[in-house]
Amino acid sequence: MKEKKRLLQMLYYLSRSERPLRSADMAKLCGISVRTVKGDVQELSDLAAASGAELFSKKGTGFWLEVTDEEAFRVVKEQLGYQFSSYTYTSEYENKVNVFTRRLLVSEHYVTARTLADELWLARSTIKPFIREVRKLAEKFRLKLVSKPSYGLKLEGLEVSKRFCMLELYLNHDTRSSSMIHNREFRDFLDMDDETARKVRKTVLDVLRKSGFSIRDQMTHRLIRYIPLACSRSRRGYHASIPDSVRELLAGLPLYAVAENLLAETKAIFPDMPQDEDEVLTVEYLLTVFLDPIVYEGFHQDFRVLLERIIPIVETGVSGMIRTWDLPDHFRQIYEKSMPAAFLPVYAQLLFPEIGYSFVGKEVENNETSSSPFCIALANTFLKTISEAYGCRVSRFAALFLGMSVFLPIQKTEYPLRKLSVLVGNRMGINGAEALKHTLTTAFGKDTFEKLDFIELYEGRAVDLSQYDCMIANYDEMYFHYDIPYIKVSALPDSEELYRIHEEVIMLKFMVREALQELDLHVVTPEAPPFKSQKAFAHAAAAIFVPDARRAEETAEKILQIRSISIWNKTLFLIIPAEEGDDNLIGAWEYDRGYLWKNRVFSRVVFLRVSAKGSASVLKAIEEIARSVYAADNIRTLTNDSGEEGLLKLIRRGY
Repeated sequence: MKEKKRLLQMLYYLSRSERPLRSADMAKLCGISVRTVKGDVQELSDLAAASGAELFSKKGTGFWLEVTDEEAFRVVKEQLGYQFSSYTYTSEYENKVNVFTRRLLVSEHYVTARTLADELWLARSTIKPFIREVRKLAEKFRLKLVSKPSYGLKLEGLEVSKRFCMLELYLNHDTRSSSMIHNREFRDFLDMDDETARKVRKTVLDVLRKSGFSIRDQMTHRLIRYIPLACSRSRRGYHASIPDSVRELLAGLPLYAVAENLLAETKAIFPDMPQDEDEVLTVEYLLTVFLDPIVYEGFHQDFRVLLERIIPIVETGVSGMIRTWDLPDHFRQIYEKSMPAAFLPVYAQLLFPEIGYSFVGKEVENNETSSSPFCIALANTFLKTISEAYGCRVSRFAALFLGMSVFLPIQKTEYPLRKLSVLVGNRMGINGAEALKHTLTTAFGKDTFEKLDFIELYEGRAVDLSQYDCMIANYDEMYFHYDIPYIKVSALPDSEELYRIHEEVIMLKFMVREALQELDLHVVTPEAPPFKSQKAFAHAAAAIFVPDARRAEETAEKILQIRSISIWNKTLFLIIPAEEGDDNLIGAWEYDRGYLWKNRVFSRVVFLRVSAKGSASVLKAIEEIARSVYAADNIRTLTNDSGEEGLLKLIRRGY
């Protein structure tokens, strides 16, 4: 089964490639050894022939396909695309690392490298990179990969750290991987039937609802899966043990009672569910890391013990964020009040380094309702400042968690408003004009307009039009020439006409154009630089936007140092702060194929270098541009209609 899937993968990559693929390319794409590729050539050739194509190869060039049966090959290509389309060699490679780690987690004894290589059908000579990756992964959970000559490899560390690692690896595995979860012993620790899972979910949600606490949506599934994991591990003699330094702090937090109640309630589902203090503290730690304190009103009162430690750290991070991006100074007070709550889950990982939890799965970033690439860039600066000041390591996932707290105050910021003066005309006379006026006030509200005057057809000659922003009428402009914007509608506008009025007239009440003029964002539409590696690409991109060679080098280094890179809808965002003397600028381009940046696929790039100039309106405009531009159509709007009008269209699409 594995061999069949491996051959299909190889055929998929050959069918999609515009150039011949060498054995090394195929091995990297499929996560196998070069020797395995060469051993599969004959079977791959047979599979290609059965699929309507012929496999060719040339020494020094590689392998390629030539189609012999267009219809048969089209069907096969569609099926392969459905199975492997968003799947990359990175997914396969990471899954093998995860399988490797899972194998060691469930083993009480040393496992030889040869055994691991055979299980992953790898050559022994190719297993060393996997060992390095497993060691890095283990360190995220405070585990240590021990290597002992003649014995093999073994993971050592606290039981709670092993459980956390198992939980993440179980929940984050690509089922399309040819190295699927085949270790039954590992799955037995976490698997539940659908009915049991439903009961656990209901119990968890009921306990949380009654407690008044809330955890992030994506964390609920983790907590639900931890319940059978804790039960099965304890049943087999692997008991949770919390260090004394952690025990003292956790016991004083309000989530202790919630954790205690949760374990007591789940005992009805799992009768042998452990209830000891260490198990309660472990669940409490998870609740603290998973907590969504933004919606918890009693946070400042219930967590005041931790707040005394958190507030000085947050103030340092906020100062760095304000200074670096030149944010309005009144945002300092806003963020110093709101960020401690959002920082708690991050701080919990710093406060309890012995049992750190790390998120290793695929994060969801393109949820424009809760964050944006620009806000994640601000959160990165916040965390970088803290890391430098306190000498601590912060997970890149922390920026994603903090991005919402950065985003909400900006989202609530309003552009300055002005009321509109609109002239309404109707060829049906005063009654018709009054009906049109009534339609506008009903649709958009009386408060939208400072003046909403109406005239009959021939009165336009006597009116001073300079005191109006625009005119709306149900007759052609050819009757008269008006020096203000003019919109023709029906006597009673339909929904399409009202939408046009909203876009061309009502949006004028928001002083967005004035904010864009203050932002003074230059739009650059360069040719797409070639992508050969992250480092080469960063330098090529920097050279486009920064003519000075020394500054371009510094800009490239800033790009490479971005810890939590934002890739939304396959759009890579490179966002850096503008320094004194720099212009605010944005550039975008598209590629005709996908590339990888830190193991994630992108085909479009947006480069943004900005300063908020101490203005709330400018800050709002930057955030809305960054949140809108990730879509392919919006990038084309930016590049085809560059300048203020293109930026205005992007912002208006968000309303």
